Amino acid sequence: MSENFPTAAQIAALRAELPWESKKGDNVLDRVNAEFGLKLTSIIPLRNALNRHLAENGDLEPLKATPAKIRDARDKKGEGFAKIAARASITVAEAKKLYAKSNGALAPEGGRVYVRRDGTASVLVATEEAATE
Repeated sequence: MSENFPTAAQIAALRAELPWESKKGDNVLDRVNAEFGLKLTSIIPLRNALNRHLAENGDLEPLKATPAKIRDARDKKGEGFAKIAARASITVAEAKKLYAKSNGALAPEGGRVYVRRDGTASVLVATEEAATE
């Protein structure tokens, strides 16, 4: 990361008061870009940094790195692989491999889990029709 990249503590402070992204006003992505002179187009690097920080500081519940535990975190709680990996102290690739071994069903290949602030989750699945439009 560049030296202008915000610290996890700075990201956490912004996230406590703002949504990650929003078309209706102030949000973490726009604020980070403005305050740190960045041109990020995705919140993924910010969310990954925050998840690592929270896990290292004990603010995320540790997770045993087993296929069943990874599947439950993904399918029942709607957690993303970055958060799961941080909780289990493994890489995202390792978390995905364990999930695949578990026969997890929430996000089929090409799908992405989105978790709202209220904890509810939904899956966005790309279709061939959408890809060709």
